[in-house]
Amino acid sequence: NNNAKINSVELSVSEPRDLSGLVDILFANMLAKAIIELKNIFLASLVKDGELILSGLLKDQVDEIYSCYEKEARVKQKRELNGWVTLVLQKNAYS
Repeated sequence: NNNAKINSVELSVSEPRDLSGLVDILFANMLAKAIIELKNIFLASLVKDGELILSGLLKDQVDEIYSCYEKEARVKQKRELNGWVTLVLQKNAYS
């Protein structure tokens, strides 16, 4: 991505279990069940105050996902379109 190069942003794509090191932003577009199962891996991969962007969620799945993450992260932003939801969670500084 040219914009990433201009801004010195490193982009990488990997399987969740292959994540290594800490990242500022983690993007996941997958089934709700996997998002819940991978919570510990996702949170361990984020820096303090890092952001986890979860997309492709059905509106009726959001409460279950958030209740899984609420102790370690807060909802920074929520967007909904035609029954689909994207959540931006921010990892707590103390997590």
